[in-house]
Amino acid sequence: DQYFRTISEFYLLKMNNIAGQANEQKEKQGIDFQKALGNAIDSAKSAISLNSADPTNWAQLGRVYEALASIKIQGAYDPAVSAIGEAIKLSPYDPSLPLALARLDLINGKPEDAKKHLQDSLKIKEDFAQALYLFAQIEAQQGNIKEAISRSEQVVSVAPNDLGALFQLGLLYYQSKNFDGTLAALERAVAINPSYSNARYFLGLAYDSKGMKDRALDQFKKISQLNPENQEVKTIISNLTAGKSALDTVSPPAPAPDKRATLPIDEKNDKSGLKK
Repeated sequence: DQYFRTISEFYLLKMNNIAGQANEQKEKQGIDFQKALGNAIDSAKSAISLNSADPTNWAQLGRVYEALASIKIQGAYDPAVSAIGEAIKLSPYDPSLPLALARLDLINGKPEDAKKHLQDSLKIKEDFAQALYLFAQIEAQQGNIKEAISRSEQVVSVAPNDLGALFQLGLLYYQSKNFDGTLAALERAVAINPSYSNARYFLGLAYDSKGMKDRALDQFKKISQLNPENQEVKTIISNLTAGKSALDTVSPPAPAPDKRATLPIDEKNDKSGLKK
């Protein structure tokens, strides 16, 4: 069963890779995806048929269907929930399983149900970083910034080197105008990964908000080295050099950086060669 479970995981990774490709040969891409999907499901089911008492086999099948549900494939949600439910029956004290149900709830547009499942996960393991992190994201999306900060602080306390958690906490502090908190979180983030441009972006804005123009300018110059084609960063550098606010003529007319649907820097174009 472990052999088949590993094959299923291989084809799940292949599915995700195909789905993330920008490929002009859409027909071939679709065929390749269907083949990988069939192999992922069949292998997971083979693992279950060999050993239906192992919850990881059911969880693997659930992960395959979850991947399909996340890209809006009809009919994937219910099998995912069913497979995870079987895994929970066999392993009721595994905190990752209610977390999987919470992710499925979010895919299905039910954030309140997701929060209930996250609470179940945290009852099993109160310092489970992944559950705390997702909880914080939901609270932030719902505008509950105070609660989101509290959850994010918990994540950072148990996973102090988690870049995603540090960035999320720093951004939440920035949104609540706690610029000292922003500096503490994002200075640590860029110390861990000096090429983390979005962390440097909000770190620079926090420095600017505290009147520390030279430090703010230093951050944006480093961002520009990593992302030389970003025009907004060039404008911010000109503003800071002239003694103006970093976002002068940038926001407005554009929305405030912390209110946008996407992050200010497209780090895929980062010239450092490092992946985020």
